[in-house]
Amino acid sequence: MRFTCQQVTERASELIDGNLGLVERVALRAHIAICRNCQVYLAQLRRTIDALRGLEEPITEDEADRLLDRILPSAGGD
Repeated sequence: MRFTCQQVTERASELIDGNLGLVERVALRAHIAICRNCQVYLAQLRRTIDALRGLEEPITEDEADRLLDRILPSAGGD
């Protein structure tokens, strides 16, 4: 089983949460091990999840945008 970058991004949160079976988890990790873009994506997703877990109260949309701009400065903050 081989995964594309798109498939990795679609399943990345399941990977982080530990919600994948062994075969799928191993195949995803094999792709990530050789794909720099997916490594960067996964690291950014983990940072985002960690930042959101640290919040005590729901945040406004403006606060969420500022947080995303700090985590993903290249996103442009549309």
